[in-house]
Amino acid sequence: MFKKNTLLCYMLFSCGFASASPWTDYYNIEESKYYPSSYKEKEISTTHNSATIRGLYLDTNDIYEIINSDDYRTVNIFADTININNPLLANISGKSIFLMARTIVGDNSININVSDESISIVKILANEIKTHVSVNDMNGFNIVSSDAGRNFEYVKFSDSPAMVSQNDSLNATDFIEEITDNKTIFFDQSFDAGSAIFDQSPSLSASVLGWNSETLGQTNEIVNTNTDFANLYTSFKSMEIFVKSSQKAGNYLPNLDMDVYSEAYNTILSSMEAYQSELDKFEDRNTALAERKESAQLMLDHLNSALNAQQNIIDNQNKKIDAYNKVVDDRSIEFEKQKVSVDEKASEFHDGLIAYMVHETINAAFNCLSIIADIGSGIIGAYTGNVGEIAESASDMADELGETASIVKNLKKLSDNIASVKKLVDTLNSIITMIREQMYNADLREQMKSINLAIPELESSSLTWTLTQQDINTKLSIAEALPVPGSKQYHAALDKLITWGSAITGTQLALIQMTSNVVELEFQKKAIMEDITRIEALIDKIGTDQEAMLDVEKYLLRSYNFFKRPLYTAQLNYNAAYKYTTFKDSNVTPKLNATYLEYSKDRVLMQQQFDDYMSSLSEYAQVFRNSFDLNDADAIKSLRETGQFSINISPDNYTNFGTGFFEGENRIRLETFGVELIGSDLPDTLYKFQISHTGQFTDIYKGNEFVFNGTLINKFFSYEKEGDIHNINQDGNLEEEFKSYTFKPSLMSNWTIKLKNYETIDLSKLENIKISLQGSSITTPWRKDLP
Repeated sequence: MFKKNTLLCYMLFSCGFASASPWTDYYNIEESKYYPSSYKEKEISTTHNSATIRGLYLDTNDIYEIINSDDYRTVNIFADTININNPLLANISGKSIFLMARTIVGDNSININVSDESISIVKILANEIKTHVSVNDMNGFNIVSSDAGRNFEYVKFSDSPAMVSQNDSLNATDFIEEITDNKTIFFDQSFDAGSAIFDQSPSLSASVLGWNSETLGQTNEIVNTNTDFANLYTSFKSMEIFVKSSQKAGNYLPNLDMDVYSEAYNTILSSMEAYQSELDKFEDRNTALAERKESAQLMLDHLNSALNAQQNIIDNQNKKIDAYNKVVDDRSIEFEKQKVSVDEKASEFHDGLIAYMVHETINAAFNCLSIIADIGSGIIGAYTGNVGEIAESASDMADELGETASIVKNLKKLSDNIASVKKLVDTLNSIITMIREQMYNADLREQMKSINLAIPELESSSLTWTLTQQDINTKLSIAEALPVPGSKQYHAALDKLITWGSAITGTQLALIQMTSNVVELEFQKKAIMEDITRIEALIDKIGTDQEAMLDVEKYLLRSYNFFKRPLYTAQLNYNAAYKYTTFKDSNVTPKLNATYLEYSKDRVLMQQQFDDYMSSLSEYAQVFRNSFDLNDADAIKSLRETGQFSINISPDNYTNFGTGFFEGENRIRLETFGVELIGSDLPDTLYKFQISHTGQFTDIYKGNEFVFNGTLINKFFSYEKEGDIHNINQDGNLEEEFKSYTFKPSLMSNWTIKLKNYETIDLSKLENIKISLQGSSITTPWRKDLP
């Protein structure tokens, strides 16, 4: 009765349409056509005294007969979802029951009864239990609730009282060791299903992947000694990271122009088309065996070509990751350099506060302002090794204002965000390093296990910085109004630090998404290479060995889905570039599990939506050129003393920047940024400037602000001074071949300009700094006449 029906499994496997399964029906999702269909049915295997039932979805009817049968002393139940749709009553006296499920639901209850004289064991491992489950004996009822712990164990020896324990250990060793054959098949099914449903239900996908990665992550005895389970764990974990981080993407900027990603999409799509054509031939049972073998071999060739293409994607992503890490490192160094100056301004501000203590208006706010005087060093410390200083400031502020005060809540949230994001970035970088060095071992799994994916979304993180800045501005305005000596200077320094801090966190969040993507791509590549090896070994057997045919088909179907990861990545990058170009969200939703036809339709839609956008415009971007004297005493002083200065251009001040030229301008994008020094007695020499930004940009379009995070791109501007003549050598304009491929930065960012070899140039006679900008912008009409 309980024997596996191999022929039925084979027929299900080979069907060309997407038939439903109990699991997909229960969650009201469609089943992907090109996934191994062996996971659609439950499987029961038996020995002389044990039975194992496995299936993504099991209900009372599936379990009742096997758990109450007198033929088996041990019953193992593995499911993603168990639905108790009818009451389940079982007498398991003298038996051992092992039940493992992600979720147990239903409107009815499970009552497991144990007689007093029996030797009985019940072990339940479940992430959540949403129905009544009870193990009952002569001494009473033992209620099983996931709130008390996800691991329940009941052990009874003859007339002795039962030993009952419940905790949160998810070590599944006892459960897996009870399986006598195909130990990995249930986990294979869970991985296929969890990956396949991402497009339809990201939260369910994350839950399935997360539960399995968490349990296997704690099952060290098996994962560390069994290669199949080790590979399963890394597959679950990397896919979980990918799925969860993809939901927190935000507005990030890929390095390249939108067209580059649409071309990459086309290339991958062509390979996928060729593969699917051969896959359809292989799936056709009317095709001659020789042709099916040939199709399988051609698919292997397409896979190898796609692997090369994927390696190029991975290499490009790794370059971006390295560049983003350099941005974070460079900004951390800049923070460190600012410490002396910020501490000096904070000290002057604090001294000014003390001088004003005699005023009643300052006494009430003195302690709060004193705490704010320490926040600058706290922000610097957060990125140079001591995250705790901001938390201390929040705690001190809570003592003064109470836990519910806005600035207290925002400072605490800011501290938590910085700490969690930094830790995750460090862990992912460590994982990437191990993968690059081919260290697929227990150390890698430990790093993956330590990942906490409770990270803030980009928009909420940026908002936290903004709210904190607003709170601080409100407090400091009291001191500036008096005025307290040093308050204005400290306020300016703090604003600069907050701008940099927000930019770094935004860059780190973009870095998390890219790194998790590469981790998943690397593990996917490794799995595909192993599958290729297996297929090559099985191709010659498919005419005589039905199991070999099933295995080849399974691996080919899984390999087909390999094409979808790079397509998803290309689509994500395209959508990000599209948003930066148009300020609109793309109508094309990145998909992990579509067919070739669906991906082809998306490609057409990508072009169509851009054509529609262009035809909808009434004003177009025009080229501008703008030169002006900066007239910034602090910038001049900083350049004289340190060889560099910074300009913070934001929505609050951009209309006054550049002699007011940018008032009414939208979508301001820069191509060149020139810097020339003004002073009657400056030495005749070569002046070479490095011009960089924080990686975070703000832009304005039709009255709305947009924040984007990208990587650092250095530009260079140089000229030779001969008397009053400046001969420009480099104007910061990119070579034509590269220009069409790279994005143009927005004007609104924090710009840092560094003079090369400033120690050898006498800047004592520097009087002013001339800025020359060239780019494009969309001008807002100030008068709209009727035609």
